[in-house]
Amino acid sequence: MTHKDFGRKDQGLPIKGEVPVTPVAQSLFSTMLREAEQRGIERYKTTLETFNGRDAIKDAMEEAIDLWQYLTQIRLEHDAQRRDLDTARDALHWLLSCHNDWSKAGHQGVSDEEWEKALAFAQSVYNSLVERR
Repeated sequence: MTHKDFGRKDQGLPIKGEVPVTPVAQSLFSTMLREAEQRGIERYKTTLETFNGRDAIKDAMEEAIDLWQYLTQIRLEHDAQRRDLDTARDALHWLLSCHNDWSKAGHQGVSDEEWEKALAFAQSVYNSLVERR
């Protein structure tokens, strides 16, 4: 995958979703901020304060690099899951097509070997999706 794959693409206007994000984000942020402060107190014996002898820009840049790597990981995993789902959809479409052909042909259009191959393929796709969870 190249950097071009992460390019901006117009997605159009959003449709009505399910869960409002902002209240959840605010609550999660507040909880995580309190937890981070507590970890800081346990680790450094103090909260984060100004003029503490550390280079805040360097610390922030290192955190930003970590964030970028996590975002890249999420994107790569999302893309792989999307490919798996597309493959599963294609396999199911193919199986349905075979079944329809088989039915229309009076059970003469698809051999037992072809059915076994199709079922084994569908099972392998399913197994790969389950293993990724």
